[in-house]
Amino acid sequence: MTQKVLHRALGILEEYVHLAFSVALSENGHVDLGGGGIYNSYTLTTAHHKLFGPVVVHEFGHSFGGLTDEYAYDDQFVEYYYPDIEPWEQNITTKANFESKWKDLYDQGVVGLVEGGGYQTKGVWRPCEDCRMRTNTAEAFCPVCQRAIERIIRFYTEE
Repeated sequence: MTQKVLHRALGILEEYVHLAFSVALSENGHVDLGGGGIYNSYTLTTAHHKLFGPVVVHEFGHSFGGLTDEYAYDDQFVEYYYPDIEPWEQNITTKANFESKWKDLYDQGVVGLVEGGGYQTKGVWRPCEDCRMRTNTAEAFCPVCQRAIERIIRFYTEE
């Protein structure tokens, strides 16, 4: 089953069942490393690789937490995020509406504003130097990502 077919099938299932869920899939193919996470749908990672654990956690951040990548690709996606529009993902900001993000944690000195994230080196900021959404060597999600994941859990578990 291809990723495209799987995504369509999960979308149809969600439409009719009206449930939010996360599905983790492993691919045993010849892909060296990597994966993908579609918010509120699925996580796909390669299996039998030494970095499977960190990668599946990172992709889970996408699929369950709605988090974006905090790394950059030398601006290959020019204006992927526009400076006057605040991204919906909780772990990056363009500062267009920083108050809606982690300004409270910034004011408390818990996190900072580190330029570079969401695939761009300029104009997008992330909360910390390192996080599981940036590298596979980070020990954990940063406080902003932890809070975003906790909010999703609370959304589905509290009345």
